[in-house]
Amino acid sequence: MQTYSLVHEKQVEGLLKFAEILKWPYLNETCDAVEDVYSDLRYGKTIPFDLYDWIFGLVLSGKWMNI
Repeated sequence: MQTYSLVHEKQVEGLLKFAEILKWPYLNETCDAVEDVYSDLRYGKTIPFDLYDWIFGLVLSGKWMNI
């Protein structure tokens, strides 16, 4: 079974814009990872639980995320 977000592109755009405004030091890492994580989620692959908030635009990624 596949899951699909009707607003994924807007969520990613907003997340990346927010990261850019904050001068997030892991912006390149975030850009590289965002589509792979969403693709894995869509096709039913297991992703780390803490990435669910990130993929839906609630937190930024990077090594400081869990502090």
